[in-house]
Order: sequence, then structure tokens, then C-alpha cells
Amino acid sequence: MSLLEPRLLPSTKKIGKHEKKLIQRLSNYFGFLDYRVFPHSSLNIAWGSIFVDLDLVLIKEDMVSYIEVKSKKDKLKNAIKQINNVKDFIDYAWVAMERKKIKCNEPSIGLISLFDEIIRIENQPIKINDKPNFYSVLSLKKKCLIHFYSDLKNTRLVSKYSLAKKVFSKRNLCNKQCLKEIALCSQQCTYNCPIDSREKMSYYL
Repeated sequence: MSLLEPRLLPSTKKIGKHEKKLIQRLSNYFGFLDYRVFPHSSLNIAWGSIFVDLDLVLIKEDMVSYIEVKSKKDKLKNAIKQINNVKDFIDYAWVAMERKKIKCNEPSIGLISLFDEIIRIENQPIKINDKPNFYSVLSLKKKCLIHFYSDLKNTRLVSKYSLAKKVFSKRNLCNKQCLKEIALCSQQCTYNCPIDSREKMSYYL
């Protein structure tokens, strides 16, 4: 699947009225800057693995950005933790807060101040170039991991951990671009699966 046609799932998390207004303001702002905006979305990864509900996803060309929105009562460290959970599936990370000034010790994270109806960019994000870690591969759904193989028959006898370990060892197949495509997939597995366009591997090698 090309990121030119992302198909994000809607979030299942209930959104508050105040949070909804903040996300809408940011959606309008970045939409005006020619980003495709996906408010209140969910990643296509296993429930309980990592944080899967995202306040706002932005896509321009082949780059995926994520904005975590926090009120003035929230703590910045909570937003940073949520970003670290999904950094293998995105290229850029932002935190938007209802504060006039935001201080952050993470220079790679973009900062957006939401104060008195004004949206101000405090800091531009730096592209996340880290190689995906094993836990991110393990967080993929088992049915997605199975798609990497051409000869896997009885999948019930193979643990998800074993599947993920083999997929993780093939960095040329399961790189960051691949993880992004899978995370943005809407689970229409009968066609346009992002994994099906890649070279298959044998589980029994």
C-alpha cells in the first residue's frame, strides 16, 4: 500500500468536548498547509500492545506525523511516553498543549502552543530515523505477521512471538516504511494488503 492512499481506522476511545475542539483547530490549521489530516484515529496494531489511539495524524507526501494533544492540566511527560510508544510507525512527532510557553527536554519533538485561540509553533520536529525495535514488530497483529510467509500452513501451532522474531531478523522486509504501511492499513485483507506487495519469506528456512 502506498501512503498516498492511507486508510486509518477510527479511534474507539471516547473523545471529550474540549479535546475535540483543540483537535479540530489543529486539523484546520494543518489542512490549510496541505497536509491530509486524520483526527482521532487508530493504528492497525494489536490491542494492549502499545498505545493505539492517536489524537491527530498528518500525512504529506510519504511522511507521517503524529500530534498528541494535551490540555493545560496534563503533564508533558505523559505525551512523550505516548510518542515513544509509536515512534517506529511515524516520521515526526508533535505535542500540542494549552500553554503560552512549553518547555521540553526532547529536542526531536515539535511543540505547538495553543493559547487564547492562537496556534504558535514553538519548535519544529526532527525526523525520527531510528530503526524499528523488536517490540514494535511484536505489536503487529498475528494475521499481519503471517502474511510475510509464503509457506506457513498451520498457524495455530506457531506462536506470535516466534513469527515476530523471524520477521524482525529480516530488516530488508520489515523496515520502518513497511511498519508505517501496516499501521495505516484499514484491515481490508482481501486486497491491497501492504505486505503482499513485498517479497515473501519461508518460515522454515
